[in-house]
Amino acid sequence: LLSLHLGRTITARHLGILGLVVLACDNLATALQRLERYQRLIFDVVPMSRRVGPGWIELVWDISQYHTGRLVDETGFAVFMQFCRSLVRGPANLLAVEFTHATPADVRAYEEFFGCPVQFERPEPVIRISLDLLSSPLKSPDAALVLILEQHAEHLLSQLPQQEDVVEQVRRAISQLLLEGEPDIEKVSVKLRCSTRTLQRRLK
Repeated sequence: LLSLHLGRTITARHLGILGLVVLACDNLATALQRLERYQRLIFDVVPMSRRVGPGWIELVWDISQYHTGRLVDETGFAVFMQFCRSLVRGPANLLAVEFTHATPADVRAYEEFFGCPVQFERPEPVIRISLDLLSSPLKSPDAALVLILEQHAEHLLSQLPQQEDVVEQVRRAISQLLLEGEPDIEKVSVKLRCSTRTLQRRLK
């Protein structure tokens, strides 16, 4: 249950400018819109999108190109849950949580932490949130501060590299190779099934 313990230690301020923007929003729905807009500032490996249903929305992570590990997935979701609870006035539980990895021995601990059913071995990572929770007011809204912080966040976002296909492939290869130590261009080239010279030319 390391991921759940880690998740409890994270606050909005650990997320830098994005955390500050979210802290100043007026409700959770607005905070999630900012999260979608600026997620690349904190996690730029697996893209997130949303699905809408009757009385809920789902946050879904696209793992078709790159699949993060169990600890990353669980800790990320635990941070999200802790984040909501630290922001919202009143109780904050999710409707459902789905993970792609194997079912652990103790599912009950996950359901107690998230306050909802938790499923494993699902096709994609999903967090389902009720519209009632989304409309919940936050503890410290500040519309004027949001505008200032968003300008700074937009500036940071504009400085990130524009994502060409080859750049995305190299970034994912580096993410995977980091598990084995410090990656170099030879290892990345092998991973992408091309020569070092070809990869250099494509990147240039």
